[in-house]
Amino acid sequence: AVVSTQSTGDLEVDEEIIEIEPEKKGNKSKKAEAKDSNSNVGWQTNVLMELRKLVNHPLLCARTFYTDTQIEEIALALVSKDRDFSEYEYPELLEDLQFSSDFQVHQLALNHKSIKKYALTQEQLYDSSGKLTKLKSILENLKKEKARVLIFSQMTRMLDILEGFLEKLDYKFLRLDGQTPVTERQDLIDEYNNNKDIFIFL
Repeated sequence: AVVSTQSTGDLEVDEEIIEIEPEKKGNKSKKAEAKDSNSNVGWQTNVLMELRKLVNHPLLCARTFYTDTQIEEIALALVSKDRDFSEYEYPELLEDLQFSSDFQVHQLALNHKSIKKYALTQEQLYDSSGKLTKLKSILENLKKEKARVLIFSQMTRMLDILEGFLEKLDYKFLRLDGQTPVTERQDLIDEYNNNKDIFIFL
């Protein structure tokens, strides 16, 4: 193969001969190459999604606060003490928990008495995010100005985190997401518009 580059001035041509080895038996087929290409695209998409989660809140990504030992203890407690998990085998549940985010494990701890002691602290939930720290400062200023706020997020779990965050700050708010029944959505919007005491709409 010949690769040529030309300059616009003197029309100089630099030619470089590149030897290309003929395809050998056992080389990947076009179908296999396409599969690898799709796999790479999927991997890149997954990485981008994880980065999107990370800039929103570290709790949305892989585990940071829960250790492997704690996850093992949680799995054992659920299997042995919680009726909701009586049909689970320990290895099966352990594997599920190992691939859960910190926030998912935290929500599980809040909803099951047998593992409630493993729920994250307020500091772990809210002080670990630079974005929430900045949001707190912004909201304080907007509150002083008697402004009202709409906060949008494409991630339901991020709305879950924001809900707890706003409750901690004692701000009145309403929430509308994909799980909100269609028949109730307009009522929520009307309530927010008519009640000036509601500071934030999620």
